[in-house]
Amino acid sequence: MQLKTVHEGKVGAEVTPQKYAIVREAILMALPAAGSGLTWDELVQAIAPGLPQELFPHIGSVLWYTKAVQLDLEARGLIARVPKTRPLRLLRRPDVAPAELVN
Repeated sequence: MQLKTVHEGKVGAEVTPQKYAIVREAILMALPAAGSGLTWDELVQAIAPGLPQELFPHIGSVLWYTKAVQLDLEARGLIARVPKTRPLRLLRRPDVAPAELVN
């Protein structure tokens, strides 16, 4: 499936629907809807242990899929960057519960 991206003029990555769904759910469940959010490293550390090793055998694949799906979820308005933060911090949309986002 073709993913969306927040980068204007660029095309999102192409991934299998199965891997997309797994990483999407993991990201949406891990990100808080309020507060200071999670840094990129904190997000990866939160989701990596729960990803099936047979589909994501190396940390490189975890990082790549997490970034690709993160950009897609941002483009769809389901997650957002916390303004004026370094390093980058991410939040889930505050108006929708994680279970509703995943389904």
